[in-house]
Amino acid sequence: MKDPLRQLLKDADVTPGGSTDPRALAACVRQRHRGQQRTMRTAATAAVVLAVFAGVTASLSRPPAGQQPIAVAQPTAPSITPQQLAALDVDARLHELVAQKLTEMQDRRTAKPPAASALPSSADLQLQRDRAALLIVYEADQNAQSKRTTLAAAGYRRAIELFPQTHWADVARQRLKELQT
Repeated sequence: MKDPLRQLLKDADVTPGGSTDPRALAACVRQRHRGQQRTMRTAATAAVVLAVFAGVTASLSRPPAGQQPIAVAQPTAPSITPQQLAALDVDARLHELVAQKLTEMQDRRTAKPPAASALPSSADLQLQRDRAALLIVYEADQNAQSKRTTLAAAGYRRAIELFPQTHWADVARQRLKELQT
């Protein structure tokens, strides 16, 4: 009967290739050592390159000693003429009226449908008057900006005559006074 421990020791003494030649074993050790050295050199080179890159980046990000930062000019706000303000006011009012009308339409869609013979409400009529007066004043403003003062004055007068109780009639009166001065 064989002793299993002895057999195990004999098997361990045999190299994987079956060769027990000491020169082959030494060549294998040398090759492994060269691979480890190559890995160490590569890692060291990478560390040096990384350190140099970090140093260059840090030195470029700081301004040189004694040099002051560059001053940046702040943009100035453009001057707005009264006519431009008036045009913006007209646009804003128009947008308000449109938004109001859209919300009213949305409310009407969610509410129960009106009777077929229903007449427009007084709020709808007032909104339509305001919009018509706004359009006349807006057209007169465009004429005033284009230096067609006679057409602009006629437009302002028309808005005052047709819609005397609206906000836009007051605006037309004010702009007519500005045109006459």
